[in-house]
Amino acid sequence: MIRRLYRYSSTALLIGLFLGASVIGVMSEIYRLESKGANYSLTTWNDAYYYRSMASDLWSKPRSIGHDLEAAHLFPLSPAVEVQRARNYDASSIHAMYLHEENGLAHQGPYAFRILLPSVVALLHGIGMSANVGFLVVYCLGFGLLALFSYRTICAAEVSAQTKSRKPFLSRTGLCVSTGLIMAVAATTSPSYPDSIYLGLSMLAVWAAISRKAAVFVIAATSAVLARETGAILGLFWLLSVWDKGQFKSLLKSPRAAAPAVAPLLAFLVSRGIVMVPDNRVHYEELFQALFSWRTLTLGLGAILLVCLFAPATTLSLLPSKQCHIDIRDALIIACAAGYVLLTMLLSTNTSRMALLVAPLIIGTGAWKLAKSILWVIGLTAAPLAYLFCEQVSPQMGSVGKVLMWPIAAGIVLTIQLIAAQRESRETS
Repeated sequence: MIRRLYRYSSTALLIGLFLGASVIGVMSEIYRLESKGANYSLTTWNDAYYYRSMASDLWSKPRSIGHDLEAAHLFPLSPAVEVQRARNYDASSIHAMYLHEENGLAHQGPYAFRILLPSVVALLHGIGMSANVGFLVVYCLGFGLLALFSYRTICAAEVSAQTKSRKPFLSRTGLCVSTGLIMAVAATTSPSYPDSIYLGLSMLAVWAAISRKAAVFVIAATSAVLARETGAILGLFWLLSVWDKGQFKSLLKSPRAAAPAVAPLLAFLVSRGIVMVPDNRVHYEELFQALFSWRTLTLGLGAILLVCLFAPATTLSLLPSKQCHIDIRDALIIACAAGYVLLTMLLSTNTSRMALLVAPLIIGTGAWKLAKSILWVIGLTAAPLAYLFCEQVSPQMGSVGKVLMWPIAAGIVLTIQLIAAQRESRETS
């Protein structure tokens, strides 16, 4: 009877976490609509144009941008206004390096290969749901998945593999970090972007990798890549998660165990094989020249460090090995995630948003069971909340303050976590 009650209570907690995160997604969108207006997502030329056009004509042949906008009945503004805006886009802007008019909006790379979000919205629209509601449904689904499986990942990592005791009913660290992460995502993205559902599916894939659920990982990782090509790095996470005691030979001896890592790569290739993009040129040299500066680098490194502090493994890896032992796999996951963001941030002006996309990989690292004190909980919760603060406040700062805010916030959070680690080390010694 007690065991059954425990199981029901745990299930109710997980359902409540999923629904609560979804509600946060709805509330964040209501706030944006009230503060920015109903057409806020289309007030400037941005990614929302591509995803909305794809939801209208995902598999059609490429057309001119003007005709594409005229036919895209999903746009809330009048077609005439949209066509004029498309024709008058700033030819010197970053978008000009991606935009090829002969492709039509639905066939611009790399957006055209992110087919999951517009496909689901098109399906929902086909059964009578408006496009705006369809985007919001997928957005909130991503919130629910992210909250649920970040919590489950932390709970699983807090219990040692050698411990046979029952898992605690409630993980305060898991609940705090999961809630903070959801708030950070709510402040960073909106329903017109695939980031929310990508993060939710990535977190599911990370949990599946840690739990050795190969079929679930293949489905989740494939879906994540179809939401956003950033998910290709999930294959590397699977390989590192099954890497036995740091011995590379363990993967060679069991290629079947490593096989699921191929799924994200295949999804990456398939999406590029089924969507026609006649002109897929990207002027990488011009992008690097336009975006690479001390401001971009400082902001990017600050955002990367802040996201890496979402899990205790980052801070503990900075301590002497005698005080704390961090698995080599965790160090490699953090290094690969940070390096991946550092590379991709040079191709996007939204540097901080790029850093947040690897949060599921960071949370998937180990060492959670080594962070037990309340000070650790405070330090780990402070990381996503500091990200939220910087994301909301930095646009209102001057050019220098906007850049320096990120490394300063990361430094404060790191200090809190280092104090927590040192205090816990003294108490256990």
